[in-house]
Amino acid sequence: MPKSTRILTSLARVRGTTLLELMASLGIVAVVLGMATPSFATLIERNRTTTVANRLIADLARTRSEAITTHTRTVFCPSADARTCAAGSNFTFGWIGFQDRDGDAQADAGEKVFAVAQASDMAGRRVATTAGRRALRFRADGRNAGTNLTLRVCDASGVPQRLVIVNVGGRARVAPAPPSTASCP
Repeated sequence: MPKSTRILTSLARVRGTTLLELMASLGIVAVVLGMATPSFATLIERNRTTTVANRLIADLARTRSEAITTHTRTVFCPSADARTCAAGSNFTFGWIGFQDRDGDAQADAGEKVFAVAQASDMAGRRVATTAGRRALRFRADGRNAGTNLTLRVCDASGVPQRLVIVNVGGRARVAPAPPSTASCP
């Protein structure tokens, strides 16, 4: 048999993988995926919390911007129905930002509502303010009409993950929640 035919015949026999090689490869893949899955789930949870915190920052900035551009008072408050301010300091069911031309801290007919979030936007996160502050009012110049306000963004079990802090000047920022932070309701 010529040499070239012998080489082709031996190459034809080498093709493919054995069942043992396939099982070993699948075992390695399973171990790697098993190690990566818990950290990936943690990453997803952190991203959901960050998304809610960023949404808060954006809606607070929009509310402040409306106060400045329209030269009217605006209010940012919790709302379960996306139309009226709810009693209490729990923002978990949503919030609204609106013009408050008459100063009654309620969205009346003719007052523009421009920032709305509902419970479905929270991805299971909980949001609450510091005790005693249920709404944030911006003056026509964009300053916070009151003291600093801190919104706690918590995971689904109520453990604080991020703080959204609005200073007296009306600017909002995000900070990590220290371990001593009160849990969300």
